Amino acid sequence: MIASDEIADAYADGRLSRRVALAFILLFWTAQFSILTLQRYYAVGMFLPRLMLPRMVVTLVAILYSIAVAEGLRRLSPRALGARLAAGFGGALLGCLVHAVCNYWIFAWMVPGVAALPLTAETYAPPLLQWFWSYFALVGTLLAIGHSLALRDQEQCMSVLQRASHAAQLRSLRLQLNPHFMFNTLNSINALIGRERLRDAEAMVENLSDFLRLSLEAAPEEQVTFAREIELQRHYLDVESIRFADRFSVVYEIDDAAHGALVPALITQPLVENVIRHAVTRTLEPVVLTISAGRDGEWLRIAIINSAWRSSGKKGRAGTGLGIRNVALRLRGHYGHAFGFEAGRAADGGFAVRLALPFATEG
Repeated sequence: MIASDEIADAYADGRLSRRVALAFILLFWTAQFSILTLQRYYAVGMFLPRLMLPRMVVTLVAILYSIAVAEGLRRLSPRALGARLAAGFGGALLGCLVHAVCNYWIFAWMVPGVAALPLTAETYAPPLLQWFWSYFALVGTLLAIGHSLALRDQEQCMSVLQRASHAAQLRSLRLQLNPHFMFNTLNSINALIGRERLRDAEAMVENLSDFLRLSLEAAPEEQVTFAREIELQRHYLDVESIRFADRFSVVYEIDDAAHGALVPALITQPLVENVIRHAVTRTLEPVVLTISAGRDGEWLRIAIINSAWRSSGKKGRAGTGLGIRNVALRLRGHYGHAFGFEAGRAADGGFAVRLALPFATEG
C-alpha cells in the first residue's frame, strides 16, 4: 500500500506544476506592469489615470495567453527538450504579436481620445522587440521550472519504486520460512510422539504455532519493540531447543531499557537461524547462543553470539553469509548510514554479530 499512496501523490504533481506556473505568471506580469508604470511616471513626470484600466486589460490578456502557453508546454513535457524549446520560441514570437494587436485595439477602443502609435512596422518594432524578450524570458523560465519539477518528480517516482521494491522484499521474509526447519520440526514432533514424550511434542507444537502466527503478523517494513522481536525468536529457539535438547541452549541478557526500543521487525531472525544452520547442526559439542541487548546513550546495542564449536566432520555446504548481508542491507535501507554492524569470529572461536541501532521508542 505504500507504493499506491505515494504514486497517487506523484500524479498530483501535475496540479502542483500548474499552480507553480500560475503563480510565476501572475508574479511576472505584475512585476512588468509595476515596472512600466514607474518607468513612464519617471520618464514623463506623470501618467494619466485613464490609461491604467486599458493597461490592466492588456496585462490580463498577457496573463491569459501566458497560461495557455504554460499549459501547452506542460503537455509537451514528455517530448524532447529541443521540441519544447522550439515550441517555446514559437509561443514567445506569437505572444509578442498578439500583445501588439491587443494593445492597439484595446487602447483605441477604451481611450479613443488618446493618440496611439500608428500600426506600422517602424513604430511597433521597438515595443515588439521588448514584448518578444518579455515573453521569451517568461517561456524560458517556465521551461526551466517544468524541467526542474520533472526531474524532481522522476526522483520521487524512483524513490517510490525503490521503497516499494524494498517493502516487497521485506514482506517476502514472512513467506521464506526455511523448509528444512518445517520438515525437521515435524519429524521431531513425530519422533517425540513415537517415544511417548508427549509433553515435549505438545510444547514443540505450541511453540511452532506461536512462531508461525507471530511471524505472519509481523510486517518487516515496520518497526516493533525489541520485546516483541525477542518473543518471536523465543518461540523459534524453543522449538530448536527441544530438537537439540542435549547440545543447544540459549541465554538471554537483555536490559529492561532495551525492551521498549524499536527495531525493524524480524531483523534478528536470519541471525539466529544462522546459528542453528551453521553451528548447531554441524557439531557434536554443546553450543550456547547468547542474545544480549542494552541501551548505550543514544544507541541500542544488540549482540548475538554463539560459543565455539568443533566440526563434527559432517558434510555440508559452507555458509554463504547471505543472511548476514540481507540484515546489513535492511539496516542500510532503514537507517541510511546511522547504524553499526559487525560480524565475525568471537574471541573464543565462535561467531558474533553486533548491531548498534539508533535508540527510539513508541511515541
